Amino acid sequence: MIIAAINIFGLFLVALMVPFLSFLLPVYKIKKMRTMNMKSRLIANFLAMAAIGIFDLSLLIAYIGVFLVIETLYYYFEKYKPDMAIFDRIFVSTSIITLLALVFSLLVVKDSATVIEANKSLYIEALKMDPKQMEEVFKYISANSLFIMFIYSFICNYFTYFNLNSKTYRVWDFSYKWTLIYIIAFFSTKFLGTENFYLNNLLSISKLMYMIFGIKVIYSMFGKKFSIKGFTKILAVLTAAMFPTAVFIIGAVKSFDIIKINVEKK
Repeated sequence: MIIAAINIFGLFLVALMVPFLSFLLPVYKIKKMRTMNMKSRLIANFLAMAAIGIFDLSLLIAYIGVFLVIETLYYYFEKYKPDMAIFDRIFVSTSIITLLALVFSLLVVKDSATVIEANKSLYIEALKMDPKQMEEVFKYISANSLFIMFIYSFICNYFTYFNLNSKTYRVWDFSYKWTLIYIIAFFSTKFLGTENFYLNNLLSISKLMYMIFGIKVIYSMFGKKFSIKGFTKILAVLTAAMFPTAVFIIGAVKSFDIIKINVEKK
């Protein structure tokens, strides 16, 4: 229990220093907790959370809002929604974490303008960047902050599920229902003149999800022709980098397979 708590605390620090490796924490916890009884799980979690809280109370909030949410929802989907598509699970889990982060930033973060200005000065001095360039960077971050929060939690969720369910990756699916988010955001911003922060970010989020799903579709297609997994993954990613819109369309169209199946059955 104590060793598990120490490992959880250590992996949490790794997640803070190297965000791309944040998935290691939920993967470790889910794999480790499966071998422990309920009492041991609770004690290990309590010790880890106590250590994080002593280290920094605000980090404990991040731990609960991100990593405990991922872990809890993973167990929930496994037990109560076993037929739910993997990409749907990832999207729902990521959306909940992003929403919690948004609420936290709106309710808790005070005087954000002062914080932003302080960070600007810090980065300008540390990175020796031109103030105008830094202004553009922070302007982009401010306009796309919801999308950026989504990307961070998505990376953690995606690689958590990939590590725990990699054998079934080729059959991972994504519901066509989420295209409604893209459609509403797209028509609202392009034709109704209601462009705003939330609609722009929702547009980027929904497009990203179907692009990632499109990469998976292309990977599965290439996998039938090439036996080298690493090569097919690289080829799928390169295709997305060169033709992002096409890959998005492929992902969106492929998500409607359920409709085709229902029509054939009739």
